[in-house]
Amino acid sequence: LYVLIFAVLLLGVANTWVRGDDIFGLFHIPFYGSYDKASRHALSEAIVHKHALLANIILLLAGAHALMGLIHHYILRDNVLMRMLPRRN
Repeated sequence: LYVLIFAVLLLGVANTWVRGDDIFGLFHIPFYGSYDKASRHALSEAIVHKHALLANIILLLAGAHALMGLIHHYILRDNVLMRMLPRRN
């Protein structure tokens, strides 16, 4: 999970660098390389595709994790979900 989060972050930064974006109007990130406009756009699209794919995988993993917690609680009726709650004194 942490590797996926880090990869999504790096791909987002890489896309910002390829596009040469402004950061909140405070400063400008220079373009990566000396590509023409069409090549730069194609590279940006490839990065955005990978960024979105990994972000969707994170969402699927989070949803599966939550679903498994509910399955443990309601179907298997074990104490896995209850053990995650803080202890009350």
